[in-house]
Amino acid sequence: MGRIDPNTLRSAVRAIDELYAELRVIGIDGALAQFAGELAELHGLRGYHAVHLASAISIEDAGLVAVTWDRDLADAVVASGHAVVPASP
Repeated sequence: MGRIDPNTLRSAVRAIDELYAELRVIGIDGALAQFAGELAELHGLRGYHAVHLASAISIEDAGLVAVTWDRDLADAVVASGHAVVPASP
């Protein structure tokens, strides 16, 4: 397998830059980490699931829809008043 040509590389970087511009990047600070810890304890979540949930909740968007196949995280999302896809049975 060889390297991609310079034009393909530039096109790929441009596409990634465009996609990244559409993201809302959330940094983890002390307050978010503490909130994640509280959510982990409240909902029995693993640390990384609690960080994802805390980050999502911090957006403060009533139309938030979380996407996860993890049942514990999905249940915590719903308990936090948000929708989840795929919906838990």
